[in-house]
Amino acid sequence: MIRNIIFDLDGTLIDSAGDILDCLKRAFRKAGLPFASTDRKAVIGPPLKEMIRFVMPDIREEQEELVAGYFRSFYDASEYGRTRLLNGVRRTLEALSRSSYKLFVLTNKRMLPTKRMLKLLKVDAFFSGIFTPDMHAGIHLSKTEALGELLRRLRLKTADTLLVGDACGDIIAAKDHRIRSVAVLNGYGEKASLLAAKPSYAVKEMRGLRKLIRKIDKGG
Repeated sequence: MIRNIIFDLDGTLIDSAGDILDCLKRAFRKAGLPFASTDRKAVIGPPLKEMIRFVMPDIREEQEELVAGYFRSFYDASEYGRTRLLNGVRRTLEALSRSSYKLFVLTNKRMLPTKRMLKLLKVDAFFSGIFTPDMHAGIHLSKTEALGELLRRLRLKTADTLLVGDACGDIIAAKDHRIRSVAVLNGYGEKASLLAAKPSYAVKEMRGLRKLIRKIDKGG
């Protein structure tokens, strides 16, 4: 049976594209650089510097650092008015929490904006733990490494644990640690690539997760 459920954040629980793109555009402009990308799904989700390089592949290292600093400043001060929970997320979290599942967040966002955002969206109380890249003394961890650290710190049994995400990196990380994964198909990840990564299960959107977990717990 499943006891622990680890959620990716962007594209899985929330649509944060509006606020991220707004702050990214402002950061590029403040740095005196052009911002040409409007492809929401392609930009949102990876670590910040990957997003910056997607927008401007030939950006110099010092420019990248400048844009990243401006972005963090703008994003940390944001009220996240353009960020929303995806369909069915609140009810799903409420139901899973009532059923005594332990819920966790594993995200590429830093801790400060993640905590503020979850609190503003009034879902922070559902989670037993939040894991972010800046928890690791400035060392950037891949999704696989971050998941391994989460499992180690909390001593979670892999057989009892499920990872829910919308990107290939989420599915690969779950495989690397031999835990089951659920691909959410209405997120930022490209559907065909996500299914090609061979998740254990897939749902069209988060509202289908409760039914799937009941099936898993019954041996399905």
